[in-house]
Amino acid sequence: MRLAVAFVANAVIGCGGSPDQTGAISKENRSPRITFGQPDVSAHPYTASVVYRTGSAAPWTSGCTGTLIASRVVATAAHCYGYYLDLPRGEVGVTFDPVVGDHPRVVVGRYVIHPEFALDFSTFPMHDSAVVLLEREVNHVQPARLPPAGLLAALTAAGLMDGRKFDSVGYGTIEPTDPNNPEFDFTTVGTRRVATGTFISLSATNLLLSQDPAKGDGGTCIFDSGGPILFAGTNILSSQTQGGDPFCLSTNDTYRLDTADAQGFLKRYVEIPTRVPVCHAGAVTKNSTVKAAIRLLLNGDRIGSCGTREEDDG
Repeated sequence: MRLAVAFVANAVIGCGGSPDQTGAISKENRSPRITFGQPDVSAHPYTASVVYRTGSAAPWTSGCTGTLIASRVVATAAHCYGYYLDLPRGEVGVTFDPVVGDHPRVVVGRYVIHPEFALDFSTFPMHDSAVVLLEREVNHVQPARLPPAGLLAALTAAGLMDGRKFDSVGYGTIEPTDPNNPEFDFTTVGTRRVATGTFISLSATNLLLSQDPAKGDGGTCIFDSGGPILFAGTNILSSQTQGGDPFCLSTNDTYRLDTADAQGFLKRYVEIPTRVPVCHAGAVTKNSTVKAAIRLLLNGDRIGSCGTREEDDG
């Protein structure tokens, strides 16, 4: 696991780690960031850095990553709670700036975690859902799309996950320059990046992806926790970053968003879709139930929108 599951002196060990008195982040305090990817200027504008500050005069600091799923709702990870949970109103927010500079454009909000997520991590990896409920609508960004219930399980059962690609987006550091002596450059935190990885396996709660550069893959590590994992080339969420191998060079372990557990929490704040868009024959977008989508995909169609025509299917 790249995500440590302990807390020391009220400082989170995990999503991004916690600085010591010198401002350094120890090797034990690691979690997900984009590796072997590239800057993402405008391709995934619904991806946010979930920022915090210690007072109205203090600077905003990047913590975890999140995804706009409705005009006033950003989804992120519950295991990031050490940054945000006890801060007063006005000291937690999100920015959609591609680079979080000294004066980011921030929409403030309230951080809320899944009520069954245990603060001692005894339920981990279950219930790793949280939202930032924004104080005003974000109208200049189109939200990402949540998956309908059971989509990943149905794709796996139909044999449609082998070789499938997923895009990971986040505001974390770049990969270590020397895999034999992994040191992370935390000065690179705060730039939105994207990488693409390949399906490995699916469990009841998690989607595991390759981020092995030897296989042409990239993925996540420090400060990407809670960030979107999307069906490649689409705005359709599959999961969100949770953990992986300690040096962020092999696997990307992500928390599924198509499960009853995740959706039971999120539906308190947003409407969960029952259909997924499928590009049919390269021209018509069929908004399909999971069952109908599987039928189309088995016939060679692809997940995502296409063309200008849309119709319901199934």
